[in-house]
Amino acid sequence: MRFPFGWFAALSLTACVTFNPQSRFVQRTYFPSPPPPEAAIELPTPAFSKAQGFTKHDELMAFVEALATEHADVATLTQVGTSQRGRDIPMLRLVGADPKVRVFFQGGLHGNEPAGTEGLLLLVHRLLNDPEFRPLLDGVDLAVIPVANPDGFEHQMRHAANGLDLNRDQTKLEIEESHHLKRAFHDFNPDVAVDFHEYRPYRRDFALLGTNGITNPYDVMFLYSGNLNVPEPLRDLTRSVFVDAVRDEMDDRGLRHHDYVVSRSVHGDIWFNQGSVQARSSATHFALAHSVSLLVEVRGVALGRHAFERRVLSTFWVAERVLKTATANAERIRDVLQQSVGLPEKIAVVQEPGVVQGTLKAIDLAEHAMVDLEVTVRNHLASTATQTRTRPQAYAVLPAAEGLLEKIERLGLQTVRLDAPTELEVERYAVREVRREPHRYEGQRQQSVTVDVEASPQTLPEGTYLVRLDRPGANLAFELFEPEAPNSFVAFGVVRVKPNSSLPFVRVMGGADALLSPSKP
Repeated sequence: MRFPFGWFAALSLTACVTFNPQSRFVQRTYFPSPPPPEAAIELPTPAFSKAQGFTKHDELMAFVEALATEHADVATLTQVGTSQRGRDIPMLRLVGADPKVRVFFQGGLHGNEPAGTEGLLLLVHRLLNDPEFRPLLDGVDLAVIPVANPDGFEHQMRHAANGLDLNRDQTKLEIEESHHLKRAFHDFNPDVAVDFHEYRPYRRDFALLGTNGITNPYDVMFLYSGNLNVPEPLRDLTRSVFVDAVRDEMDDRGLRHHDYVVSRSVHGDIWFNQGSVQARSSATHFALAHSVSLLVEVRGVALGRHAFERRVLSTFWVAERVLKTATANAERIRDVLQQSVGLPEKIAVVQEPGVVQGTLKAIDLAEHAMVDLEVTVRNHLASTATQTRTRPQAYAVLPAAEGLLEKIERLGLQTVRLDAPTELEVERYAVREVRREPHRYEGQRQQSVTVDVEASPQTLPEGTYLVRLDRPGANLAFELFEPEAPNSFVAFGVVRVKPNSSLPFVRVMGGADALLSPSKP
């Protein structure tokens, strides 16, 4: 069943934002906090030491500093950088007695999603102070950034201080904090990476659904990548081992869960997007960077302190189960990551989701009942490639584009510099058409291009850099350099182009074997 959207224009925005986001009945019936039988659980983190508000940055810093000082044998506190307003971005690293797997947890990338941060603080506290959790710590090398966006978090605002969204900046790197976070991520080089968020359960278009509006009933939703440039063995491991394990944990805790879905308008109807292929956000970005990757969305945005214990415990239980799953499958993770290097052989330049009819649970706000909605779903976990290219040996960044090198290296890609003119078999991008969007998106004027790929021998000048594609994490380069890819340097306007011109980077198809030999750094 598809829902008509046209009449929604008649609803006022004021009516939507003043609508009570969570009635007492919904709270009491569907989201008791904490969820039974956890009424006596200890919550020693800063937000629970006060009756209102959330953890402030100075409270967070005092909390993690005390943990690191008290447990200096296993915990190290560093600052990965500072925010635009001068606040430290802390990272706690906990190294167990026999670390078999590297795990990276991040929270607070959006400043108005506090449960992720509080849940990670609870996790670290339990790992360091609870004897029952010490065996779990022993098997991991764990890096935790509890608040990635301290300026936004301090004021409970989604964006960074300059108004940009840190989870739309994973390829263009236009935000200061993004550079610090990427350096920390790639220096740590995790096997497993999880980004903890909260989602908005009351959306404007939900007023159209059900009898007289609905709310999303899922305590937790899981966003993992369907991007076809993430090697299939890695996608399978993420879904069949990690996502399934966390689903089992949620079932055991009596919490509702689903793959991440978000509504959107399509030709006047409300459809739902499921999953993601976008390298601009962390779930796909971490996967392309060669990690088991998961983005966790807990039900919470705009709910204030409503069900806050439930939200924090949901975060905590997901993180705990991820650690258990990682340590239990350490050898398999290493094997899959190793066999994924060099895959796929065909690059998916443009990907389209499958469109299916599906069923979602919802709480009908008029009937006060759980209902099933028949909806149209654009399923990015079942995407197909509508444009492909052969995997090159490398991308060559010409001296005219050397300004890209800082971003390339910050994104963890490895390069080799040509110290003399070198003839290689290349494919150059000849731009035929360019369409530049009239309005800025996340600080940039986006572009769409039509290109011809022309093959020929070419002597590349001294000072050209070859971006290696034979190393772990290299698949991120496809999303950066293929100009039609939706998050590329060209698409995001990082590289401005004109019709009837050539791009300042080329595809190296042959002749670079010696330059890219395993002995090269």
